Amino acid sequence: MAIQSPQSEAYSSELSSQAEQIAFFRERIVRASLTCILLVCAIALFAGYKEVAAGFGLGAAASLAGFWLSVRQSMSLLVTQNPKRSAAQAFKGFLPRYVLYGAALFAAASWPVLSFPAAVVGVLLSNLMLVLYQPLLSRLPGSSG
Repeated sequence: MAIQSPQSEAYSSELSSQAEQIAFFRERIVRASLTCILLVCAIALFAGYKEVAAGFGLGAAASLAGFWLSVRQSMSLLVTQNPKRSAAQAFKGFLPRYVLYGAALFAAASWPVLSFPAAVVGVLLSNLMLVLYQPLLSRLPGSSG
């Protein structure tokens, strides 16, 4: 059994605290995004715009998946102590997300049953949720700020 120094215990405790904050943040953004997706799609379907609902749903699904990948990557970057390795990891993490967004937009542009403008708005959903987090979402009940 290795003896840990107080510095490594403090670092481990700090990492644990940061991981908890990121997990809480991720949960809040995902819940708010899912609520928005359901509302927009329900309203679009009720109004008879099934192409808009499908396009927005596809774009929003890509947005949520990209957000999930981004948060997962940030969790792994927390434990990487080498700055050069962190930068390379961060750069490498962009590619899958942007391929995902591109695939969703390509599908929306190619298939007439999907609304391309609605897909673009859907892809931007997680960015919108991030912008709204501090002024709105962090003030909801059960939030730590």
